[in-house]
Amino acid sequence: LAGFPQIAYDRMAIMEWQFNTPFLEELCDFRPLPRRSGRTLQFYGQTPFAAATYDLTEGIPGPSLQLNQVFSDAFADEYGDWIGISNVAQQMFLADITLDASRNLSYRGALTANLIAINAFEAAAVAQSSARIDLLDNEFMLSNTIRKSESQLMGNAVPGRDGGMYTSAMHPYVVYDFMSDNSAGSAVDTLKRSEGGAAVLKTDMTRGYSVLEWAGVRIIRTQTVPTYSNYPSVGKTGYATYIVGREA
Repeated sequence: LAGFPQIAYDRMAIMEWQFNTPFLEELCDFRPLPRRSGRTLQFYGQTPFAAATYDLTEGIPGPSLQLNQVFSDAFADEYGDWIGISNVAQQMFLADITLDASRNLSYRGALTANLIAINAFEAAAVAQSSARIDLLDNEFMLSNTIRKSESQLMGNAVPGRDGGMYTSAMHPYVVYDFMSDNSAGSAVDTLKRSEGGAAVLKTDMTRGYSVLEWAGVRIIRTQTVPTYSNYPSVGKTGYATYIVGREA
C-alpha cells in the first residue's frame, strides 16, 4: 500500500544514564540570603576559649577576656543556560519537546550545583592538610579508614549531621574496595554475622543510594566525586572521598 506507514515511533524517550548529585543536598548546610541586601553573605563564628589556668584572689576580679571571632564570605553568583525550541518542534514533534528540554536542563543544573560544592570541599582540603588523609600507593579504602576519619573529626570537635552522624560521599569503585575488606572487625565481617546484615550484603549494594552506616558515618554512593590522574603513582587514578560534619 502506497500510504502504509514505514516507521513506528515510540513516544517515550529512552531513560538516560544520570549521576547522583548528593553534594549540595546531603553534605552542605543552607543559610538564607535576604533579597536586596547585596551579593555577599558573611558568616562569623567564635574561637572557643581554653580552660582557665589560674585561680582568683579574694575580692580581686581576674583580667578581662576578649572574644575572638573568625568569618568567611559566600558570594552569590548566577549560572544559567537555555534551549531554543522552534514552533515547528513545539507543534510537530511526536512528543512534548519542552519536557525533554526541561528535564535535561534540570539535570545540568543539579550537576552544576553539585560541582560548586565539590570545588569548595576541594579548596578546603588543599588549604588545610589536617583535614585530609592521603592514601598511599596500593592502599585502598578500608573499614578502618572510615574509623580513622570519624576519630579525627571527633577529635577536632566537629559536630555530626543528621542523627549525630557524619556524612560521606564515596565513588562506587571506592565502595567496592570498602566492601571487599573482609578483615576481622570490618564492615563486611560485622554485617555477615546477622541475618539483617547479610541481607544488606546481598541486595542493598546494587540498588542503594545510601549504602550503609559504619563507624558513625553514613555512606552515600555517587559517581560525581573528583578523580586525580597519576595518583598515587603514574598510570593510576585516585578517587576523592569526603566525610563531613555540620556546617562544613
